[in-house]
Amino acid sequence: MKKRITKLLTVLGMVLLIIMTTNFQLSAQQKQSYIDLKTCNDKEWTSEKSADKFKTKKYKDGNVVLTEMMGEYLVPSGIDATGEHVIIQTFGSSDQSFYWSEETGVAVIPGKGTKMASNGIIAGDFVNDDFPGGGSALTGGKYDIVTEEWTFLGLNPDFPNLTSEDYNSVWGQSDDGSVLVGLQLYDGWSATAIKWTEEDGYVNLGSDLANDSRASGISRNGEVVFGWTSHENGYWMAVAWQNGEPILLNGEAGGEALAVSADGTYVVGQGEGAAFSWTETGGYQTFGTSQDYPTVAMEDGSVFGFTGVFPPPVRRAFYRSPDGTMGTFNDYAESRGMSNAQDWTFYSVNDVTPDGNVFIGAAINPDGNDVSFILDFDASSNPEYTLSLEVEPENAGEVSGDGVYEEGVNIEISAMANEGYSFVNWTTEEGTIISTDASASIVMPAADYLLNANFTMDIVYYTLTLETNPEDAGEVSGIGSYAAGEDVIISTEVIGYFEFDNWTDEAGDIISTETNTTIIMPSQDLTLTANFHSTVGIDGVSNVNIKVYPNPAKEIITVEGNGGESVDIHLFSSMGQLVYSSVFKNEKMTIDVSDFSSGIYVLKISNGSKIIENKRLIIK
Repeated sequence: MKKRITKLLTVLGMVLLIIMTTNFQLSAQQKQSYIDLKTCNDKEWTSEKSADKFKTKKYKDGNVVLTEMMGEYLVPSGIDATGEHVIIQTFGSSDQSFYWSEETGVAVIPGKGTKMASNGIIAGDFVNDDFPGGGSALTGGKYDIVTEEWTFLGLNPDFPNLTSEDYNSVWGQSDDGSVLVGLQLYDGWSATAIKWTEEDGYVNLGSDLANDSRASGISRNGEVVFGWTSHENGYWMAVAWQNGEPILLNGEAGGEALAVSADGTYVVGQGEGAAFSWTETGGYQTFGTSQDYPTVAMEDGSVFGFTGVFPPPVRRAFYRSPDGTMGTFNDYAESRGMSNAQDWTFYSVNDVTPDGNVFIGAAINPDGNDVSFILDFDASSNPEYTLSLEVEPENAGEVSGDGVYEEGVNIEISAMANEGYSFVNWTTEEGTIISTDASASIVMPAADYLLNANFTMDIVYYTLTLETNPEDAGEVSGIGSYAAGEDVIISTEVIGYFEFDNWTDEAGDIISTETNTTIIMPSQDLTLTANFHSTVGIDGVSNVNIKVYPNPAKEIITVEGNGGESVDIHLFSSMGQLVYSSVFKNEKMTIDVSDFSSGIYVLKISNGSKIIENKRLIIK
């Protein structure tokens, strides 16, 4: 029976890490890198919290194009052979990872994606809540980026029972997605390397090994598997499987195979005291030091990886040429045409397309920010550039057409105004007008390009209503429609026996005591009232003996006794409204009040401007 050593190895690894960290003297920059990593490890990733980190940014230098997929120091772990699909892991997390493509940008993937196939299928692990027999367990599977669903590989017939919280896990897949490899847990904490295909199901690669094992990956052509197996004393030994047969790459010496070339020729990894490269014909050859970790092997024998302990207080990406010369990835990138390569700090390169042109990894950009990148050394001979569209003023409208385009491509851009705004024109960053049409066609220049969609706020007119209180006590002017903020002159003129008091708004608040005044039109309809009071009194001065009867009256009021003198007769309601007027020339006259409303009235008798008599009348 294989030894249950997984927990022991974990503990031993942690002890080794503590010893290494204690003896390692950190510079200020190294300490900051360690802090940045710790922060990254502690994060709980959600698409909402990380949305500001998903903005793609491109750097172009001739045919070299570096794209910042995410503004975080993460682990881009797999790129497919076409360079179109990338899977990005977080440090130490199996709950969430990310998928990136030029077309879609970043998408959150539940579970832990490990490798990409050219058909866009992701291999990895997920929490299977429908585990056979009930319950849930972490299991290996395939994730479809179209359906956004994981597919369980099924039960391993040799190990059908769940004996711990995890069942199995997938660590690699062939480039066509037909072969998956990983680790099967059984009998508590025992583990064995596995291979899975749709046609044959599970093959237990570790069945011929005495102790625990894991398949950590597979060549893109699906022919060579690499990983580790345990020695009886508990340490790992580097192993590769060809045609299902295990090969100890350095006998029983300690080590682990970490990567393999696309054709399976070169296997690279970490051994006792140094990194190594292995081929079937050349055997096991060491290079570098115990802190050099190969991550990529090419078919010409070149190797890429990082130098530094794990977890990394410090990592620096390296390149080993086929002749064995060691150098930095910065120098390699510069040699391939990236003129500002020395302005970057490359933490690591983690995978590359089989043609050796498109790399993925993590770095510090020239602005000092951590990023996860994809670097293409052989971009299109007609380079792509970024078209950015911005709205001015902000929130005035919506724009479409921004994106990444090749030089010389015709692009349709459009702008749509939000409510309260109208489109004005498109201008360049320097303010040059290129179109006054909301929908326009432009030709992409050979540079990143920023256009502003300019809008103006619509003039909205509001209604000003002027009223008088009482009605007919005066005439007003200034009624109409005005724009918000406009100065408006309002005025009133008194009619009859009234005097002006003030202007009030709808709430009854006084806004002016002047008959002529200026107001500022608000951004809403407005009603103002000109208020008056009557100058007609109830008690008057009588110089002539005039009788008015009956009082109260119902139909007819009789006026008599003025001695034949011609006087003016005016009848007012209690609100000061003139309801009747006449000239009284004879000794007696009648007034028909049958159609008047019931109430208190005032009969005013005057001779020019001289009041002769004020009589209070009641009409029933």
